[in-house]
Amino acid sequence: MNTTYTNYASDEDVALLSPSDVGPLFPDDQLIAAGTDGSFDPSDRWTLHSSSVTFTDSGLCPGHVVRLIAPVERFRSPGALFGVAEVAAHSVKLRRLGMASGLGEPVAPPEGLTNVSFLIMTLDPQISQASREVDALLGIRTTSPSLPGLDGISLRDAVVRLVLARRYAAITRDGDTAFATRARLFEASFERLMTRLIISENLIHPDRIPRLGTRLIR
Repeated sequence: MNTTYTNYASDEDVALLSPSDVGPLFPDDQLIAAGTDGSFDPSDRWTLHSSSVTFTDSGLCPGHVVRLIAPVERFRSPGALFGVAEVAAHSVKLRRLGMASGLGEPVAPPEGLTNVSFLIMTLDPQISQASREVDALLGIRTTSPSLPGLDGISLRDAVVRLVLARRYAAITRDGDTAFATRARLFEASFERLMTRLIISENLIHPDRIPRLGTRLIR
């Protein structure tokens, strides 16, 4: 029996849709790596170096998001977000979110940068769970979607919206009501997208779509 599932989205996909909320959205106990000794050489203003962190041992890989939080005069609160282009033992080449490596303004100024503080959190567990549930709702349950007309972009968008709806709802339950509206917006967006996918592909009867408030958001 095949029990391996494809993750249809990444941390970067989530960050692109809600960049200003990455701090609270990513749980504190899902830390990949952190440091205060980061630096950028003038000769390579895209590559973050850290002697205290072994990035390859931490599991860092493309799809994760690096948040630079200091020096604050360079990276204003809540920090600057970057995607991962390449990973080495004590360095990680960054890129602008959603952009190819090397495009846009480099991370560091021409003279380089030292005393850089960074955080790398992940939503991998939530993304995996959401991917499995989208699989189940669409009747895929394989490592490679084979249903006609079903594309990876739609699956990615569905998973991102489900993850965000759940995370905003969880933060709201913890006492922060500011995110309640966002939870409802992403919940409704996920339902609309799934309804469209199910009806357009004739995968299952629309009546089988569960209400998020009663089943999927928990």
